[in-house]
Amino acid sequence: MVSLNFSNVKTFGALPIDRVYGAEVVKSEYAQTKAGGERAWQFDVKITDGAGSEEAVGQQLFNTQSLGEASAWKTMELLNALGEEISKETTDFQLDPADYMGREIGVTVVNEEYQGEMRAKPGKYVSSNFAGYMLNDPALTGAEA
Repeated sequence: MVSLNFSNVKTFGALPIDRVYGAEVVKSEYAQTKAGGERAWQFDVKITDGAGSEEAVGQQLFNTQSLGEASAWKTMELLNALGEEISKETTDFQLDPADYMGREIGVTVVNEEYQGEMRAKPGKYVSSNFAGYMLNDPALTGAEA
């Protein structure tokens, strides 16, 4: 018989959507999209700064980012939030997912239904400099992330 302790289990429920959370990259590797075939970047973060929402700290957000042309805008957003200087003029960026493990990043969330329950998923990625801000904060108005 095995004794199990579930007192520290983190749930993956909905989170307040009005703030920028501070997070750490906990998984960064190549993957395949669910549709199959297209190369993707499995990019997961764990919330380290709940921006006033302590129940958010420790929650992991999962993201499989397609590396196809149609989603290049989102890949560019993610890389810029991680400190890269990517623009429409960038034509040959060499992505090594391992380079981003442990890095800090800011992230907003959206809540969506998953298997009958509301769960948070990444919304917009921004510089970790914005972690802790409320989205209606004047310091964010017009700010480039």
